[in-house]
Formats: sequence, structure tokens, C-alpha cells
Amino acid sequence: MLFIDYLPAELKMNKSRWYIAYHVKNPQTGKLHRKTIKVNRIENLTERKRYGRKLVLELNKKLESGWNPFIEQEAPRGYTKLIEALDIYLRAKTKEFSSKDSIRTYASHVESLKDFVSNVEKTPDMLIISFDAYAVKRYMDYLYNVRNLSGRTFNNYRAFCTAFWNWFVENLYCKTNPFATVKKKMEATKTRTIIDPDTRRAIREHLIKSREHEYLAMVMLCFHGLIRPKEICLLKPEYFDIEKRIIFLPAKITKDKDDRIVTISDDLMEHLEKLNIPEIDKRNFVFSTDFKPGKILKDARYVGKRWDKLRKELNMPAEYQFYSLKDSGIVQKLQDGINPLDIRNQAGHSSLEQTNAYAKYANPEGSMQIKTISSKF
Repeated sequence: MLFIDYLPAELKMNKSRWYIAYHVKNPQTGKLHRKTIKVNRIENLTERKRYGRKLVLELNKKLESGWNPFIEQEAPRGYTKLIEALDIYLRAKTKEFSSKDSIRTYASHVESLKDFVSNVEKTPDMLIISFDAYAVKRYMDYLYNVRNLSGRTFNNYRAFCTAFWNWFVENLYCKTNPFATVKKKMEATKTRTIIDPDTRRAIREHLIKSREHEYLAMVMLCFHGLIRPKEICLLKPEYFDIEKRIIFLPAKITKDKDDRIVTISDDLMEHLEKLNIPEIDKRNFVFSTDFKPGKILKDARYVGKRWDKLRKELNMPAEYQFYSLKDSGIVQKLQDGINPLDIRNQAGHSSLEQTNAYAKYANPEGSMQIKTISSKF
């Protein structure tokens, strides 16, 4: 076979060093230039030989397809195994994020891709330079068609994987991001589960009867304050101004990383007063173990476990989640005629359109004014 633009890669094994050598044409000079890649870093000789031969096959496959490192400059770390690169990425993100929830989410997406490479593709030694646009398509098709992800979840995976590869590009593992070729899927309209007033009264009465004033206060913070479960867990006494009847949520604890002022309603105030917040040690969280003040930070799953038990105690449908209290609170405020702008600020929505999306739930039987006041044709 006559090679014009390249000479195939070969594994060279000398006493002093092991390396892979190949020749490729430099478009500027028109001559073949020798390229080498060291493989000495692997101590075990059997593993080193296996890795070297695998890399030779990968390189020759790329050379045969027309790849030229002079045209597309090589990334210095491009010959790292993809699984190893993902582990390095996750360690870097673990140092960057203090939130256990964030780390858990990143780890989940990393493990999903590692599982695909190792167990679906059966290529645990795949190099990061080999995970190209075609490999990306196989992975995303697998998520959508085999794991049957919804459009919304598919788009979440796309966003996380794009972030992986942007980091790889920045850190010289590759030059381009193959996930940039993936298009978003259509997302189904997000449905809201609204807890009806009778059920809300039953929740209040049940928690009062069982003397769970702290948990009831958390319920009210979500329903009246429109504060997310995770944000509630991070509340400290210093954030409350009982005299002014506001709660200041600093950017470091909010989902959108922006400061927010929450107004305390009369009903919410009644339950917060029972907590004696001004007497709580400022170093403690307002809701810790058993939902009482303490130094241990509990996460939203801890709140959810009690809610799951409460749902069974009251025979509530599975669709009624703790977070449904926030959706229900927004709808109730719209029904009460509160200014949507005030609701937007209370909820920490990014836009008024996000708040207005709840309007259709505020009048499930239609508008009484349209029914009775509209003029004749």
C-alpha cells in the first residue's frame, strides 16, 4: 500500500523509552515529518504494551480517515483515557463546589457517560480524542431511545456534557467540543401539582396535633414565603428581621445566586413566632436535626423523607410533593389578587413570564368576570 500523506504509527520499545512514532505531511513544506508520543508513564509492561497497541490502532484509524495534526493542532492531553479524564474533571469540580447536591449531580452525569463507554460501547480504554461527534451521537441516541429520557432531561444531559467538554477544551484535552453538534429536544410543557385548600388545612391540623411546629413552619415558608426546600435548610437566624417582617436570602444560598427579600405574611408570622428565632444561636441553622436549631446542615432529602411519611399519614396522592407547596402558594397568591410582580420577587423567578405561567391554574373553572360581565356582541 502506498502512503502519500502519512506513514502508519508503530510502537517502538527500547530499553530507555517506549514510544509511538508516525510520519505525516506538513502542508506548509509538503514533506513528511516524524511525530512521537511517549508511553513510558505506565509502569506495568503488559499494560503499557496493551495501551500502546491500542493507541497505534486509534492513530492509524484517524490517519486513514484524513486526520492531520498540522491542520488540527493536537491537544497535549488528548491521549488520556476518557474515563480518566472524567475522573480528573470530577475531582476539579468537587474542589470548586461546596454544595453536596451540586457535586452529586455532576457525579451522576459523569458516571452515566463512564457507564456508556465501559458497558454499552465496551471500550473502557477509549481515548478522549476518539470520542468524536459520531460517538456523541451514539451516546445521546442511547439516552433518548434506550434510557427513554424526556426532552427536558435529555437537554439537561446535553448541557452537562457540553460543560464537560468545554472544561476539556480549556484544559488542553481536546480542541473542539463535539457536543456542540447536538440539538435540543422539544420539551413537554411543565405541569404543576396544586395542593387543594382542604388538603392544606388537613396538613396544618395534623402537624399541630402532633406538635411538629418546626416542620409546620417549614411548610409555611415554602407555601407563603415561596422559599425552595434547599434554601429553607440553609436558613440562619441572622437572615430574619422579625420586626420588619422580612427574610433576607443572600445570594450564596439561593438557586439563582441572587439576593432575595421574602415578605412574611400574617399566617407565616404566626408560625415563625413559635420558633423564637431571635433566641437561636447565630452559628446554627434554624432547621437542623429533627427540624430544630442546630449546627448540622440537613439537605432537602431530609425534608422530603418526613413529607413522604406525612403523605402516607394523610393518604395524599404521590403527586403531592413538598415542592408542590411552592407552586400552590404562587397560585393562591394569584387567586388572592396579589400583584404578579410581588409574587415574582417573592418566588425568585427570573422573569414575570415565569410567574404568569401559573395564571392558568388560578382559575381552573374559568373567569367569573368573563362569564358575568362581558358585553353582548
